[in-house]
Amino acid sequence: MSFDDINSYRVYLQTFDDTGEYTGDYINITRYVISLGNTGIQIDDSDYDVGVFKNSNLTLKLNNRSGKFNDVDTTESIFNFKRKDALVKICYRVNEYGPECGVIKLDFACGDEVDVFKGLLNDESFRTDANKEDATFKVLGLESILDTTLVNFSSLSVSDSVSEIIYTILNQTEITDILTVSSGNINPALDQDSDAVASLEGQTVREALDEILLFSNSILYIDADDNIIVTDRTASTTSQITFYGQASPNGAENISNIGSYNNGIHRVFNYFQWKDTTTFSQDEDSISTNGLRKKEIDSDIFTDTAKRENFLDALITQFKDKQIEFEISVPLNYNTLALKLLDKINVDYPTPFYTEIGKELPILGLAVLGANTTPLPNAQWALQISSDTDFKILKKKYNFKNHLVTFKLREV
Repeated sequence: MSFDDINSYRVYLQTFDDTGEYTGDYINITRYVISLGNTGIQIDDSDYDVGVFKNSNLTLKLNNRSGKFNDVDTTESIFNFKRKDALVKICYRVNEYGPECGVIKLDFACGDEVDVFKGLLNDESFRTDANKEDATFKVLGLESILDTTLVNFSSLSVSDSVSEIIYTILNQTEITDILTVSSGNINPALDQDSDAVASLEGQTVREALDEILLFSNSILYIDADDNIIVTDRTASTTSQITFYGQASPNGAENISNIGSYNNGIHRVFNYFQWKDTTTFSQDEDSISTNGLRKKEIDSDIFTDTAKRENFLDALITQFKDKQIEFEISVPLNYNTLALKLLDKINVDYPTPFYTEIGKELPILGLAVLGANTTPLPNAQWALQISSDTDFKILKKKYNFKNHLVTFKLREV
């Protein structure tokens, strides 16, 4: 890929100065890029589980013949203080029209650059090959800083609310150097006061968040402006876009593939129990329909029975019903780049029907299905998705090589 393509990317790197502070300026290293792996962002989209928060990452392979990407102990290296945690930014630029009829050859793209990924260089993953003289790194999403920062336990107090605990453990220099932490962006679905905080001592911020987000029925993600957002799982109020299949009469086809379609039974939980207690919450209708699907949870932060029951009831409401999930791949462009986690979208994926030659499609009220004169029509394919069904985005995955973005969707 290069800027000779209609759709193009750029890769930037921000290093540290001699004092260990970020320089504030990004260096364009696109011409050194040999390959760029797929990446994306996601919330708790794991099969057979709830509340699992995953890091995003990608593999970056660079031409290192010049030695620019060596460690700091070589004169050719662009790294002054350390290589670990240098900031990596990937931008995408879309030239939606391109040069016409060969009248002019552009050495740049016409569209604006859009940030699609920011991450931290993982020095542990560095590998090189003497013959190829390349440098291969893993780039971890900015949220990976939560894995390497300890909870500032001395700043916590018993009876702090969930939102106060989250804000306190996030509002540390290691995190705020690269991410924006604001109390206004921390809005858990269930914001109850804690009963104890001793169990958080010695935990990483990530370990603490995995527990606290689950029990507040909330999710965490980083938005396009590097803000940490904590919110409930509610989809956006209005639909942001509709994607169309090849048989849709309502819009131009823009779906490349639909995969991993399922009815959502793997994420149904209808009996939550607080471990080693008799405190539980269940939904009898869901148990009758889907069978018993039990999950035990536990936390030392909440000891009050009423608070525990509130948590269990909230989780039952969230996960008691089957909700369709699938992945959909569409072209990478400005409209799809603008879509965010939890945005509501629609998919219009109908199927045409046909009958034997010389036969007509049966009309409801005028013909009997299955009769010799009006046989049951045949569908061109089995999968159908109605545009009347709303879905929300749980995950975005970018494929830079094929200029595609894949969304994991869950029925609203």
